Amino acid sequence: MPANLIDSISLKQFISLSDLIYIGLDTNGDIIFANDKTCEILDCKSSDILGKNWYSTFIPQNVRDTILPLYKRLAAGQMDNLEYFESEIITLKDNQKLIAWHNSFIKDNAGNIIGTLSSGRDITDQRSLEKNYLKSEKRFETLFESTYDAVMLLDENGFFDCNPATTALFKVESKDAFLKLHPADLSPEFQPNGQNSIELSNQRIKQALKKGHLIFEWIHKTSCGRLFPAEVLLSSMPYDDRTVLQATVRDLTKQKEHHKKTLESQKMESVGKLAAGISHEINTPAQFIKDNLTFLNNSISSIKKLLDKYEQIEQLPSIKSECKVLFNEIEELKDNEDIHYLLEDIPVALEQSKQGIERIVQIISAMKEFATADAESQLHVDVNESISNTLIISKNRWKNILKVETDFEKDLPLIPCYAAKINNVFLEMILNSCDAVVKRFINDDQKQGHLKIITRLKSDHLEIKFIDNGAGIEKKIADRVYDPFFTTKTVGQGTGQGLTTVYDIVVNKHSGELFFESDTDSGTTFFVRLPVGGKESSHSIINDGIY
Repeated sequence: MPANLIDSISLKQFISLSDLIYIGLDTNGDIIFANDKTCEILDCKSSDILGKNWYSTFIPQNVRDTILPLYKRLAAGQMDNLEYFESEIITLKDNQKLIAWHNSFIKDNAGNIIGTLSSGRDITDQRSLEKNYLKSEKRFETLFESTYDAVMLLDENGFFDCNPATTALFKVESKDAFLKLHPADLSPEFQPNGQNSIELSNQRIKQALKKGHLIFEWIHKTSCGRLFPAEVLLSSMPYDDRTVLQATVRDLTKQKEHHKKTLESQKMESVGKLAAGISHEINTPAQFIKDNLTFLNNSISSIKKLLDKYEQIEQLPSIKSECKVLFNEIEELKDNEDIHYLLEDIPVALEQSKQGIERIVQIISAMKEFATADAESQLHVDVNESISNTLIISKNRWKNILKVETDFEKDLPLIPCYAAKINNVFLEMILNSCDAVVKRFINDDQKQGHLKIITRLKSDHLEIKFIDNGAGIEKKIADRVYDPFFTTKTVGQGTGQGLTTVYDIVVNKHSGELFFESDTDSGTTFFVRLPVGGKESSHSIINDGIY
């Protein structure tokens, strides 16, 4: 190895560049120097590679025949120096890497080229990331353009990009026309919960920026003025040198129509099941009314016989000789027909019949209120009364399973809500407690289930608690109880839509809250919270009681 070649290489320079590959080659391409970083990249020791030909050892076969002739021309001074280029290398362990090289000539005192000195940096991971990023960008662009959902990008100045599905959904003639719109142009003035669309959308945007994403339902408006329900996903994302929002809007019109039909079908199924139970409930008071009326009819016949005897006495022209006989017959008849018993029990039978009729009227009235409540209109609802009516019509389902106790706060304000939907919430909560109790005590006939329903007025909401001593909810499934079609029942039992429907009604339809506290050893408490509003009730509501 020429001494002047080694002398021309500054040891200090190698030390300062020790975080880079640093390698020296003679004019044949043989390795005359390699620093520690080079050995680390090549998976070898310095003694393993000194004197080896760089090109035949570390350059892939597919490019070796092209690069080696170029190097020899370069070392012979037949072409200008390639100060920077990128090339692949193969390590001694057959790992392939991509290196970015910076080259310089090594010359002797006469100015003749005696080798090259190259510094290199491993850019394998960097290029892989860049390649993946480009693929990701391409995929995003493809998805952005081809997805059926409307996707738009907006910043503090409004919309600055959208996909073709956006203009189709909002019935706008072109992308340029859409980008001139203000977000407020895509919504009615108010959302179904009564909040101003602009104010509420600003709140949702702030939440999305804070959390990174937010999904919610919204009523949108096309350029033609048609309102339609939509699911909106807001996602914050970096874009150039700023953070922007991506809004993905999915038209829920068809899903809502299908969901409505499904709910109506489920409601009719539920009403059918309740009707069967109610038929049984009505049959019981009707039966004892029938028995009492039969008894009264027979009693009246007996009394008539007695009265006929008295009439015979009155019609006799002379009763002196016959009076004694008739009175004996009367006394005998009174004893045989047990007139004293009749006179005591007829009022009781009449009172029982009256109570039976009142019970039938109560059941029919409760069923009417439950089944005919307008599902599409908000009414001011007496929550205590709604719960009581639901307990009445569902009694056949729970009377042999639960002891139900109510603790209703009196003089609650009427709550503006969708009455039929809220009735359905209460029904699902009661039936859910039935199922939980059956699950816990299925093998213990001595244990009785218990459900306590409490209503309380808080500062800005009405809270209804359903407290049961059923099986409880295991922690491992606590996050899934509201998922569609998730159920703990065996195949063929239930639809898996009960708590999903309750959540949708309470949270999405009424901007309320639904959550629970549960212990597998003591049961579950469900909390239903509904926003307060409307006029206060002008009458006392149903008293606390035991059903």
